[in-house]
Amino acid sequence: AEDTFLVGWAPGQLPLEYPEGTGLTIEPGDFFVIQVHYHYEIAVDPDASWLEIDIEPATSDLEPISINRYLTPAEIPCSTDEEGPLCDREVVAEAMREEYGLLPADLINLGCGVTPAAFAHMTDGVAWSSCDRVVQEPGEIVSVLGHMHDLGAQYRMTLNPDTDREMILLDIPDWDYDWQYSYRPVETIELQTGDVLRFECTWERSRRDPNLEPAYVLWSYGSDDEMCFSTVTTRPLR
Repeated sequence: AEDTFLVGWAPGQLPLEYPEGTGLTIEPGDFFVIQVHYHYEIAVDPDASWLEIDIEPATSDLEPISINRYLTPAEIPCSTDEEGPLCDREVVAEAMREEYGLLPADLINLGCGVTPAAFAHMTDGVAWSSCDRVVQEPGEIVSVLGHMHDLGAQYRMTLNPDTDREMILLDIPDWDYDWQYSYRPVETIELQTGDVLRFECTWERSRRDPNLEPAYVLWSYGSDDEMCFSTVTTRPLR
């Protein structure tokens, strides 16, 4: 079966509702895998996680929703005033390989045509990343989302950058981890075959928990790791 991203929740988000007359197709035998980040001070509280889904019969005449993920590198070297064994990228990378069996950062770098060397000079406490991706699926935009973790400082998503058709789809000049949202356009925006999306993320090491050991930060799933994660949700062109 195809691995399909269903929904993600982050602090600040409201329940996800698709436009009337649309839906995400679920086939017999499909199942959900849910990843949850837990935060606790001392003791582990009982799990109170839950998921609520509105459903319609398969015979309903609904337009299919498509949720496309776009991943952009996140490589954040230690600043010049930080030192420690975890400031060595390879030490951090090897620990992640042991934990996850692979290194997401390397795969994402490869997809965007960059290497860790491209970030090696970013030692003043600020790091940034950019990646241009060809649109995965044409359609009318339903919503867009950008996601980073605590070090996130700025986020931007641009359609057809550096052309006369350039359009900024999402611009967050002062990232707040506790205020993340799926944004819907106020006018119709269509993605066509061959269109390009640019994703840009900036991180500031000054936002890192001072109680944490200095470390090179990579794209990964832990809350103390980082991401430059984007989704573009579309419905069929009409």
